[in-house]
Amino acid sequence: MARHGRIYKDNLEKEKRYGIFLETLRFIEDFDNKAANQSYKVGLNQFSDLTTEEFVPRYTGFRATSRSSNSSAATTFKYSTTQVPDSLNWVEKGVVGSIKNQGGCGSCWAFAATATVESILAMMTGKLVDLSEQQLIDCSKLNYGCKWGWMYLAYEYIAQNHGMTYESNYPYSGVEGTCGERAASIAVARLKGYE
Repeated sequence: MARHGRIYKDNLEKEKRYGIFLETLRFIEDFDNKAANQSYKVGLNQFSDLTTEEFVPRYTGFRATSRSSNSSAATTFKYSTTQVPDSLNWVEKGVVGSIKNQGGCGSCWAFAATATVESILAMMTGKLVDLSEQQLIDCSKLNYGCKWGWMYLAYEYIAQNHGMTYESNYPYSGVEGTCGERAASIAVARLKGYE
């Protein structure tokens, strides 16, 4: 509780959360017993005292849509004749950023779009930088800030407006605010379009 700053309103709530925590711990122990066949790890974190039913609406905001690009018709994959390796690890190549926490803001759409642009920029320049999710939350007005949003609308904002600025210029607050036009205008990454 202390590690993750958990404070409960009363002992009844504390007991309920402890029960959920114990269920999570049992899940982790069961998973670890089968871990030899898994490609990922699980562990305790700040969400271990939440049920799935509590976690999903609080910490996820993505809404799937049939519109996935700015092209009006489906196109064939333009690299269909390219030879590709059997496996490729972009993390090892240094073009995937660190894990980030959106907190209680339903801004996964902004984090996903930002991570994509960061990776593309790293592939082009050889330098991985942190770009501002908060800029998209505040300034991509066709999205719904901390409620939910679509990545394609984030890409349209980036392409049609200012591009993206560094995280250090426009830090993450985890709440929707007024667009900081001045900070947002210091663009370090731009998109011409997306597919």
